[in-house]
Amino acid sequence: VRKSLIISIALYIVGRSALPLAPSFFEPGSSAIIKFCLLALIIAAAGNGFMQPSCYAGVRKFTDKSTAAMGYGLLYAGMNLGIVVIGLISPRIRTGIHIGGIDWNGWGIEGVFWFCVAVNVLMLLFVIFRFTPRVEREGELAAGGEENEEDEPDQKKISSGGIADWFRKNPMANPRFSFFIFILLPVQTLFAYQWLVMPQYITRAYSGGVANNMETFVNVLNPLLIVLGVPIITALTRKVHVYKMMIIGALVSALPSFLFVAGPTLPLLITYFVLFSLGEAMWQPRFLQFAAELAPKGRTGAYIAYANIPWFMVKALAGLYTGRMMQQYCPAEGALNTESMWLIYALVAMISPVGLIIAKKWVDKGLYAAPGETAGE
Repeated sequence: VRKSLIISIALYIVGRSALPLAPSFFEPGSSAIIKFCLLALIIAAAGNGFMQPSCYAGVRKFTDKSTAAMGYGLLYAGMNLGIVVIGLISPRIRTGIHIGGIDWNGWGIEGVFWFCVAVNVLMLLFVIFRFTPRVEREGELAAGGEENEEDEPDQKKISSGGIADWFRKNPMANPRFSFFIFILLPVQTLFAYQWLVMPQYITRAYSGGVANNMETFVNVLNPLLIVLGVPIITALTRKVHVYKMMIIGALVSALPSFLFVAGPTLPLLITYFVLFSLGEAMWQPRFLQFAAELAPKGRTGAYIAYANIPWFMVKALAGLYTGRMMQQYCPAEGALNTESMWLIYALVAMISPVGLIIAKKWVDKGLYAAPGETAGE
């Protein structure tokens, strides 16, 4: 866990430092700067690829059965707390502060990038000097040492059993596990809409103070509700079966989208964010907890990575159609028909809870079979 965190933070620093430096080395708008920024984003994305699996593997290592649910919940809440903080700080760094006798013009978007780099540098120093190998080992032992002995590296497995055997033991080889993670893809599209659709939807469909404070709804309200709600909901539902929580949470997340069918109003907008956040707090942390606990010793990170495949697919797929949907139903100029757009989005999101309900008996029959086994067939 410690090594993975160090690698991920280092990649973050390299990738994020390159973005504000790009205009100093390349002509703005040129193909060279586009390629340079794309490379920087790929490096930062690789850092993210290390970060999340290692964090969830760490929670598994440093918690026991009685504290695991709360551990995963607090990790998810902590991630959202970071979103809240940057959502509040970013506008001030970018545009400055003009209150009373203070008249500071800010550092622009480059200042926001450098602020994030500075935070990552502090985080790297903390992991290196405070989260030492000794601390990591003591944390494992305090939690019972459930994952002290790592499995042999996958390369050794491949050499001994062959690539075919490695694929057979892959978590995706369990059709129920694959179904379980991919059936959540429709409801996960709603998460992608938070930054692909919501900013322009609010600024175009609403007026006055609502439109002018779009960032408060998009970048602060939902993450803040998650920070406050996840620990409470996790404590109240920690004994509820994970599959049942997936059904309830996905349903609570998807249903509020139908509120927008009644048209854009402030009360409905606030109600949507409250209910959607409640549903997210119910199922998202438990879903990743399930993937982590289903994994054999030494493979937690791999299972978390596989469980995130649908989420990464949503990020790519939603970008292919949301722009066209906005152009047709919520254009910058012309008549709006946002009710139809949200009806389509809501119906798509409902596929997840309905699919989970229909397949419940089949999934329960062999969901916990080890990769390559056919339990319950």
